[in-house]
Amino acid sequence: MILNSASEFDRVVKENWTGKTVIVTKTEPTPEIRFTLEDTRLVGPEEVPPVIRQRYPDRDARFLVFHGDGKMHALIVHVGDETVYDIRDHRLVILSEDEVIQVTRVH
Repeated sequence: MILNSASEFDRVVKENWTGKTVIVTKTEPTPEIRFTLEDTRLVGPEEVPPVIRQRYPDRDARFLVFHGDGKMHALIVHVGDETVYDIRDHRLVILSEDEVIQVTRVH
């Protein structure tokens, strides 16, 4: 299912993915991240670390935050009006202007 709204994506993820162990891969050079998804939130720049605010200085910037357990406490993804969200049974994909992020359920 393709979604064009960060708030709708957030709602669907909360309903169907909370408590699931996931693996996250990104287009930017980042090691694979594995954690149990505890919550997601759509936030403004005032709720992200200063280093991220510097990268995205727009006061209207929005971020989707994935909260998890263990070492991975939060994954912060910049989202905009052009961001597309693809939700499947075992995979989430976020296509933004900056990167592609895939979240896959671990079975």
